[in-house]
Amino acid sequence: MNFTFSHYASKDWSLALLLLVCLYLGLFTGIHSDDYSNAWFWSKNQLDFSNIDTKHWGYLPWYVLHSYIFKYLKFSPSGYELIRIVFNFITVAMLGKFFEKYASKPTALILSFLIIFYPLHDSTTYWFTGSYITHTCFYLFLGAYLIQNEKFWSGTLIVLFASFFSYSSVPMAAGLMVLFFLEKKWKQLAFFATPHFLYVLYFLTLPGDKKGTGQFVSNKLLSLLKSLVLQAGTYLDTNFGPSFLFKLTSSILSLSFLSFILAISTIVFLNYYYKKKQLSLSFNIPLFCALGTMTLASLGVYALTGRYPQIAFGLGNRVTFFTSFLVSYLFLWLALKNRVLFGLISSIFVLSIFGLSDHWKKWNITQTEIISNIASNDDFQEMKAGDYFFVKQNLYSDLGGFAHIQFFAEDIGSLIIRLARNLDDGPTVYPMARRFQVRGDKVKDVKYGDSFNLK
Repeated sequence: MNFTFSHYASKDWSLALLLLVCLYLGLFTGIHSDDYSNAWFWSKNQLDFSNIDTKHWGYLPWYVLHSYIFKYLKFSPSGYELIRIVFNFITVAMLGKFFEKYASKPTALILSFLIIFYPLHDSTTYWFTGSYITHTCFYLFLGAYLIQNEKFWSGTLIVLFASFFSYSSVPMAAGLMVLFFLEKKWKQLAFFATPHFLYVLYFLTLPGDKKGTGQFVSNKLLSLLKSLVLQAGTYLDTNFGPSFLFKLTSSILSLSFLSFILAISTIVFLNYYYKKKQLSLSFNIPLFCALGTMTLASLGVYALTGRYPQIAFGLGNRVTFFTSFLVSYLFLWLALKNRVLFGLISSIFVLSIFGLSDHWKKWNITQTEIISNIASNDDFQEMKAGDYFFVKQNLYSDLGGFAHIQFFAEDIGSLIIRLARNLDDGPTVYPMARRFQVRGDKVKDVKYGDSFNLK
């Protein structure tokens, strides 16, 4: 069996419709947060990989690839949007092919779309810097699909590349290995696991500052247990609790009129498939265990590093990408139980997905307007390197009252000023945040340890 897009297009228009949806969702969503800092860095520096910072050693292929992209695209939003759209599209198509073994063709494609566009991890969908997880997913599942269909050597080479592409390969690879094991595909398991174990061995031999994942939590059992409890608690809240409900509600309330019409059309199209009885998804125990392993592995990895909890809001929500496989599978399996459930669940998720796209588009317009205003504001002419000021507004986008997409938060604000005024250096911008403590004429940044005088 060969993976070809004509596999879908020969009999229906599902892939063409998928491409149109990906285009609509992805266009005009812009660049954000670290996209600015990465583009700024590579616009000022030459591509030289002879002395790569050790913090990038855990994901060298992605680092090299994204360095070239930032170097040549610079601050061109359309270029980054196109790359994101293409990878979102081909990853959905690739996952659709992989899941066809466990579901009807249209169901597999719907499941894949829900995984990639799942509302909890929109940072992997619309933020280029965070899209490394989607890239990794595509390569890893492509390799697994080839191995699954006995294209052993080509599949193994792709799995090797995917494993080294970024450390986000670990949870997904763990799930796929469990799948091959439970299906008793020993040869496929060997060809898939071997290249990934090479990466794991390589990663474990790296000193802590070269992994790019942050330091591991204390080796004390109590610290690890606390971290695991935090991961488990935030997982339940994010996927089934208040954060999940707030994210869906906030996303739907962000819908524009055009997106609402298109979302309703998509819902009607999905329900047409359901009515024609072309959607089917059985509860497959090996697949369920594999996706469950992927979830547990991701929670375990983040518990070990102590770096990120599971969150629904903010660019850090990319960590929920791995858990979206299992919950997408369960929600779709539940939805297909009867027509009412399918109509309700499909409506909620489709409206939420279209609403999130609108939120990113609106915030992109806001960012562009702010940068334009700074460029035309003569008050900034007198500001120079060594000056500093605090910013209170537009630190993050507001999604239903929750801080979501960074703008003037962290160190991006200083760069925005330089970019808008076309300066090589400029004033330092600090966000008005709780991390700053003012004592007399002295301000201390408790997060990073910096201190400076107000006079």
